[in-house]
Amino acid sequence: MVRVQTAAMAATLEEHINAHPELNGVCRARAPRRPQSRILVYDVPHIAGDREVQEQSFLGKLGLSNSFPDGSVSVLFRRKGRGPAQHWVLSVDPVVYHCIRGTNRLHWGLGSLRFRTFSEPIQCFRCLKFGHVQSRCRTQEEVCSRCLGNHHIRVVRRWRRRAETVMRIIARVGLGLGSR
Repeated sequence: MVRVQTAAMAATLEEHINAHPELNGVCRARAPRRPQSRILVYDVPHIAGDREVQEQSFLGKLGLSNSFPDGSVSVLFRRKGRGPAQHWVLSVDPVVYHCIRGTNRLHWGLGSLRFRTFSEPIQCFRCLKFGHVQSRCRTQEEVCSRCLGNHHIRVVRRWRRRAETVMRIIARVGLGLGSR
């Protein structure tokens, strides 16, 4: 990432990098994309139909009720809610998010739904780093979540069981090496 002082400098740099014959197949220069804001909408009622139909009808009703422009909101994923309801995580345009961030409710038909900003970090459970998930992890070795060694957590559990067994035997024999 390169930072420049003016938009003209950025345009010139982007033009030269993209026009360079040696860099053409290797990299492309572009302005950084603004991250899409995410919101968690609570207790979305069950809607009949398959997943795509549910999302289209929900987003259509949400857009009409709140006067959102088309394509400014999309469904990322769902979470289990109370009873038959679900919690939906939506990706929202920054312009739309700026309009709704002062409230905690979205209009939906004649009712309203609670929402909050969704900002959970994504963590890989293989290498324990942030920013990607286990299915997209490039490392081959697993990292233990207990001791950060290069082994699976089951190994630590086996060691712990053995250590507990040894401590019980020592306490039973009475060598004075048990817990005090």
